[in-house]
Amino acid sequence: MNMRKTPRTRHEGAFTLLELIISITLIAIMAVIVTGAFRLGFRSTNAGEKKIEFLERLRRSFFIMDAQIQSTMLLTFDENGIQKPYFEGSTASLRVATNFSIWGGQRGYVVARYSAKPDGSGKFILVASENLVGTSQTRETTLLKDLDTVQFEYWLKDSLEEEGAWQEEWQDETRVPERVKVTVSHRGEEHALVIPIRVRGPST
Repeated sequence: MNMRKTPRTRHEGAFTLLELIISITLIAIMAVIVTGAFRLGFRSTNAGEKKIEFLERLRRSFFIMDAQIQSTMLLTFDENGIQKPYFEGSTASLRVATNFSIWGGQRGYVVARYSAKPDGSGKFILVASENLVGTSQTRETTLLKDLDTVQFEYWLKDSLEEEGAWQEEWQDETRVPERVKVTVSHRGEEHALVIPIRVRGPST
């Protein structure tokens, strides 16, 4: 018995070509989706690593600040015959005399200063500098980078009042605040540290 092969019609050939085009299109779409997912995963991993790195640096920086500020000494210096306290606080910077040095090898009291400085890209860096009392040789290091904001505040409580309040600037030259608060924000997240100052009484 003879079997004749039915010739493929033009319609069948066109349908096969259409299927091929659809398959190629689907493969291209899947490739784009997979590539996008890979990039998103890489970015998420990279962002997570950067956040962990920042939090570790923040932990170390807060440890240094806590140690130095808690160890504040009530020291003064002579300025044109007038005794001025080393302690000086504003919303963007803080200066204290302390017996705790960042570098560890310093002997004697050091003057430590923390300053928020613009980095030129709309962000801030937190810089720490230090010099021995009575000397002008200063060492400096950057504690934190890429900060949205940096703020120092000072707890003021009058002896005649029951409640105190946070101040953006410390103006009393006869004493130091009971507490200092440091607040930094990084990529929308705020981190704050409240540091008690152990010493009390007038500057000497």
